[in-house]
Amino acid sequence: MPAVDVDTALLTMGYGFGQVIIFMVSFFVYMYSVTESMTAGYLVVLTSCEFDTSHEEKTLLANSLLGGMVASGLFIGFLADRYGRKFVIRLALVGALCFSMISAFMPELYSLSVARVVVGTFLSAVASLQVGFLAEFHAVKWRPITVAICSQSQGLALIYCPLVAMAILPYNWHVDLSSSLNLRAWRFLMMIFMIPGWLALVGICLVPETPHFLVSINRPDKALVALQWICRMNRKKWEDIDITLSVDTSNVVDQGGFWQNVWYEYKLLFTKPQVYKFFICLMLIFGIFFTSIGLGIWFPVIRNMDNSGSNRLCDLVNNNPTFMSRKDADSAAQCNDEMTNLIDPVYYGLTYIGCFILASVLVHFMVRNSRPSC
Repeated sequence: MPAVDVDTALLTMGYGFGQVIIFMVSFFVYMYSVTESMTAGYLVVLTSCEFDTSHEEKTLLANSLLGGMVASGLFIGFLADRYGRKFVIRLALVGALCFSMISAFMPELYSLSVARVVVGTFLSAVASLQVGFLAEFHAVKWRPITVAICSQSQGLALIYCPLVAMAILPYNWHVDLSSSLNLRAWRFLMMIFMIPGWLALVGICLVPETPHFLVSINRPDKALVALQWICRMNRKKWEDIDITLSVDTSNVVDQGGFWQNVWYEYKLLFTKPQVYKFFICLMLIFGIFFTSIGLGIWFPVIRNMDNSGSNRLCDLVNNNPTFMSRKDADSAAQCNDEMTNLIDPVYYGLTYIGCFILASVLVHFMVRNSRPSC
């Protein structure tokens, strides 16, 4: 058989159990990134009384994880191009899970916020690299529908979080470790939110690096090993397929100075004509995440403000004790750290799943060009 590229090799081997394994690993990677992000909305309410948080402190806690994600997001892609998608995702999962576990034991607000910043620094790679990892194990014809279906993990995470909260919070579990540290239910909630992450970590350790990345760093021998793993998982014999990889040296990643490459690539983004497309894409991404993940994080908080339906959203935000400074509260009784309405966030997650099913159907029937037009 003549030498072929990675996409042709993947198409020749067909879709099988190997791709299903990669799909499940990516599914739990993405699900963990969403569940960890959702933790912010629960912590703002559940720590209100224990940490005696003011309005500003609630804002600090809510934004700490996001701040870490923004900071590390500036160079995560460059790390993935240099060290590999699997390596960076695995390292990020270890860091995020370890510091998330540490944050569950933090005795006061500011140490908790700092720990959440560190979690966010690692979580950025978990959230952003799973799509590339998933896509690079699939031939071009399967990528759009596979990525669309894998996005269902986001809807499942939005359901998983309130269901876990409904199972734990009503019992008000607590364990006294010392006179200054009482492990209340919200700390156990954080630990259970990490379960998809531990599953993702086990899975990412059992699969190979993507063949596309290995070819990009001029390691076709290791790329063949990755393809042989897919072939073996698909219950096919490598000898029957007889694939030889062609290496396009024009696509080999530059292994020069790291920060030099970062500066060069960012400089390209702000030069014509890329700068216009860059800002358009940036606005679209901000809009999508504001209305999706952003609303998903705050929806449990909003629904636990008032169930009467007689108040407007702005009235709830301005007047509800959850967001009031304790200095402005008339008494300690006004402190609100209970979440009584968790069924509506489940409906919110089901709505997400329905929308993603519709998107998957549209992607499946959408006409696409096999080659980019000039």
